[in-house]
Amino acid sequence: MSHRTNLQMNISKRFNKSYSSASFPLQKLAEGKIRDFVNLQRSEPKTLLQHYGRLTQLLPGPVIEIKLSGGHRLLAQYSEDRLLLLDMGGHEVVGRYDIKKLENDLQKNEQAPQQFWPENKSKFFVRYPVDIPSNKYEEEVSPEWLYFLDNEQYAVYQQIALSVINAEHQPHFIIGGPGTGKTCIILNLLKYFVDDDYKVGIVISDYLRAYIENATHADISQYCVGLYNYPPLDLLLVDDPENIREILKTSDDNKVNTIVAAFDPLQLPYDFTDRKLEGVSSDFVVCRHELRTCYRQKENVGKSTKHIVEIVEASTPFLRQDKIDKFRQSREHLSRLSNDLTFVNPHGYAEDYPESTVNDVKAEINRILKGERLMWKHGPGLLILLDGYDLSEEDNAALEPLMQRKYVKILRFDQIEEVKGLEFQHVFIFIDKKLYEELQNGFKGSGQKEYHRRRMYRIPFSRAKDSLVTFAIESDV
Repeated sequence: MSHRTNLQMNISKRFNKSYSSASFPLQKLAEGKIRDFVNLQRSEPKTLLQHYGRLTQLLPGPVIEIKLSGGHRLLAQYSEDRLLLLDMGGHEVVGRYDIKKLENDLQKNEQAPQQFWPENKSKFFVRYPVDIPSNKYEEEVSPEWLYFLDNEQYAVYQQIALSVINAEHQPHFIIGGPGTGKTCIILNLLKYFVDDDYKVGIVISDYLRAYIENATHADISQYCVGLYNYPPLDLLLVDDPENIREILKTSDDNKVNTIVAAFDPLQLPYDFTDRKLEGVSSDFVVCRHELRTCYRQKENVGKSTKHIVEIVEASTPFLRQDKIDKFRQSREHLSRLSNDLTFVNPHGYAEDYPESTVNDVKAEINRILKGERLMWKHGPGLLILLDGYDLSEEDNAALEPLMQRKYVKILRFDQIEEVKGLEFQHVFIFIDKKLYEELQNGFKGSGQKEYHRRRMYRIPFSRAKDSLVTFAIESDV
């Protein structure tokens, strides 16, 4: 059923007070979540309440709990023809709400403003709620996962948003290792300031833009600007900048009120040190936000990735001890920041095959197919990285069920920039045995070029969310 139903939406005096006193970012989150609810009510009215928690101790009528990002909650009472917004706040809002408050709110309410209706469309994201899996985060198998914020990420998002609203004109860096939500914060800032008619531009790779647009049906292209050529802006968002100092200088020249750059220092395409970070931060009076919580990767996957990353960071392109010591000391803080992460999303699957065969590949594909209910429907969920290896006819035959679902993306290592900033449910990495041993046990004296190449392996390993599998094979080279 796609036509508009006769659902009536009202707000209680309590909710109106909470909503009016909330920060601008939290108001926008609430509006988006309610629009999601109404869309779902129109399309799936019979299964609607399965998507939300319920406060079963409260009568009359079901009181549902709608989760907002950053630990905030919104309470509402739903019947077939009415949605009454009751209260909003942090985790404590559920515990403090009782039957007396409900009875009072049922008597004192008014019509909800138009921004809560889907007809008042967001200019950016279009959401399509799906069945909620048994995961820590309800959004994990839906397009909404691409811009979901956990507590730490929401706090950074709110600080930056308020800085823009208050016209503080200060540059911001969002710095953190893989999976810490840097791009998610950028996307939320874009969405909410575009919706509020700010002049916003974003610098983002074509690959990441296409990935987000395909998954969410968002139209990001209209906000994309050139790296050094754009009109005056209220807000410039830069995801994964190539030259941080030059971008800050250009934003000054082009009269940008606020610039926000999000990056992992160890994924920059050039040598970046602690000293360089301090220098650019001081010269441009940058406000730095450092993220240390990874919720994108499941815990076991994250720990496996962290092991590989730490091995590479502990390795060295040099043989002389004085050069080795100088190299490590110059990156001590950045290495700690990018690698010393806390993984809050439990479970996950990590496996490796030092002597891999096609039967190992088949077994891992069958494992994914067994969990089909939780497979992403909004884009490729399996990344296959090939380095010195071509898939055999048997490999391709085993992959056919996933290929038919358009669930697979296959890349070679020299194309690795295409998945920078992207995320996949599963990652298969095919590498030769020599490289497998070096990533497991470390190396030295490789030279700068080869060291940088191995350091870039943090990109494909850190793209995995639910599972990460490494297949070691005999190289044909």
